[in-house]
Amino acid sequence: MAFLYLFSAVIFFFSFSLFFYYSPCLVVGSDADFAIMRLSFYLVQNAMFTIKVDSTASLEISYQELNAQLTALLSGERDLICNAAQFSAFVMQTIADLNWSGFYFARNEELVLGPYVGKVACTRIPFGRGVCGKAAQTLQVQRIDDVHAFDGHIACDAVSASELVVPVVVDGKLVAVFDMDSPKVGRFSEIDQAGIASFVATFIKATDVTWSL
Repeated sequence: MAFLYLFSAVIFFFSFSLFFYYSPCLVVGSDADFAIMRLSFYLVQNAMFTIKVDSTASLEISYQELNAQLTALLSGERDLICNAAQFSAFVMQTIADLNWSGFYFARNEELVLGPYVGKVACTRIPFGRGVCGKAAQTLQVQRIDDVHAFDGHIACDAVSASELVVPVVVDGKLVAVFDMDSPKVGRFSEIDQAGIASFVATFIKATDVTWSL
């Protein structure tokens, strides 16, 4: 019990140290309620977002539960780059057997590398070239079981064996494509395709893409 009291005291002292460090405008005599409110706001804003994955649920249910968590993760932020970065990390963290997860933004008939998680990648891809380019050109999801059998495949990472690319389309216009690579042949199923498409729909709803358009 003494340890719990000591631990609580340390946490309390650390929290208030952070509060006074990040609140240079706070002066002696300030209202106590205001101080507590500022501290609470700081702790909430800097809390770690915890993602829960239910390994016992079906794949369809897992995607539904993850999509609800993705909605919470992106809530309160509208910036395209910020949300694209969070989205890429979220997918990499929650979907198994991936070696790349990220965005390419549409720019003048080519795709330009955006936020991603993985090894260094191709910076620009013309529409129609490779799996990403085909998704951009056709505005259709590309689910490729074996990328080495895909005509015109661009090998940014030699270990990639299968790929799923979902176009990000707003008001009929291509904004970006979201790309996922896996080192396993046939990694992506129809359920994965539908699940990631639902993630992308959440991303579009949560994000201001007007500067990209």
